[in-house]
Amino acid sequence: MTSSKYRSSNIIIQTILETILRAEAKNLGKRGIVKSHLIRHCGLKTPVAQNYLDKMEQAGYIESVEEEWGERTINLYRITSKGEERHKWFVTINTELEGK
Repeated sequence: MTSSKYRSSNIIIQTILETILRAEAKNLGKRGIVKSHLIRHCGLKTPVAQNYLDKMEQAGYIESVEEEWGERTINLYRITSKGEERHKWFVTINTELEGK
């Protein structure tokens, strides 16, 4: 497979799920990750990231929760059990496609 500067949808979804899983592991709980941090860690532009996050939430892979943070409201994203299952699936599929 030739390398490209663009990532496939599968890789982007896998990256989003992995980023949420890492954040939850660091927090030692299911608090989640702040939306802006998630977008930055995944290396996505905001409109593209929002499109993926909306689709993944509709599919039941992730859930968003609003929390008060001082005078602001922030969005936290958490992975669901379905998202954890799909993460394993995406890792397997992407590994097979890359031939590793």
